[in-house]
Amino acid sequence: MKKGIIIFFSIVILAIFALAGYRIIKTEFLGEDLYEEENFLPREREAYVLREKYPTDIIWYGEFIPFEEGYEVTARFPEEVSEEELQKRAGFQYVYIVVNDFDGDLELTKEDYELIYDIVSNDEQYNFFYVGMEQIELLEEIGYAPEGADDEADQMFSLYHQKNGFLAPCFITSNSELEREEVLYRVLDDIVCQIEH
Repeated sequence: MKKGIIIFFSIVILAIFALAGYRIIKTEFLGEDLYEEENFLPREREAYVLREKYPTDIIWYGEFIPFEEGYEVTARFPEEVSEEELQKRAGFQYVYIVVNDFDGDLELTKEDYELIYDIVSNDEQYNFFYVGMEQIELLEEIGYAPEGADDEADQMFSLYHQKNGFLAPCFITSNSELEREEVLYRVLDDIVCQIEH
């Protein structure tokens, strides 16, 4: 009986060392990523991409829908729009300024949107995401997008730098209106898509 227990624990310990050795060889010597993205659930993948693969600093204005546990990304929530608050932080590859005006009652001024536009249009690491439709005409007036480009959009707009450096406006349509709780994850999904393409 004692001999059987010793053999069992020996096998378990050998299996643990073999697995650890495999992971070390795979990551250190073969240079493979420890995380295989295709095995992630969609929200796990978004959090991994925004935290680890392409560290992204998200500056969020407006109502924030809390992240589910385990899917957190780095986000900050300044009280006002200013050059100081929008300053790029060390250690991040990208910055996304997200304005959640889902209900159409966010109190940002034309000057706030002009400052955001100036920063985004002059720094390829900065991008912009607007949720709502209340201020689309103002955004067009400032230069975020050509006038009338919103005819097909129903809830979201982004202005982002493509890999070739081109600053692209993007009106995002959805087949049905998003529920309030879905907004955060739709924004994160679109940010990941923009960063990777």
